[in-house]
Amino acid sequence: MEIEVEILVNDFSGIREKLGKPTEKSLFRDVYFGKGLLTDNRRLRIRHRQVTFPENREETVITFKSPRIKKGVQKAEEAEAFARDFDEVLRIFTAVWGDPVVDAEIRAERYEHGNCIVELREILGEHAYKYVEIEGTEKQINDIRERLHLEGIALEKGALAYQCEKTGLHIEV
Repeated sequence: MEIEVEILVNDFSGIREKLGKPTEKSLFRDVYFGKGLLTDNRRLRIRHRQVTFPENREETVITFKSPRIKKGVQKAEEAEAFARDFDEVLRIFTAVWGDPVVDAEIRAERYEHGNCIVELREILGEHAYKYVEIEGTEKQINDIRERLHLEGIALEKGALAYQCEKTGLHIEV
């Protein structure tokens, strides 16, 4: 069970100071398929992740997330599998599912605090925005939120739904 919250922010500068040194920096491309899946509040994603710090490496991850159990602090079952070739997976998924519903490029910095993960994410491109994703137990999430003074808007339906709205794709997720 994955538990996370995503919070819109204007910038990361004050947050970075409180978090210290990142454990990882990356650039990734998230490609979502299946408009019907999104409408049913399920997500099928291919992520191509290029880690640039602390070492250079690439990975492709296929993820399926079940419907969210709760709004705000999101709870969802998640299944993941790694693949060798992003372009081939993308070609197969496009042949089966049609064109992607969302295709986003994201810059991320990861910070780890015990078993809690904090990521500063910036969606790049025409519909750019920034958000903080916190993953852990509900108590850890609330503690980190308080510590970082994150009073921003919690994306109750998640960053994907927000991205859909910003790009004019109206799906109730």
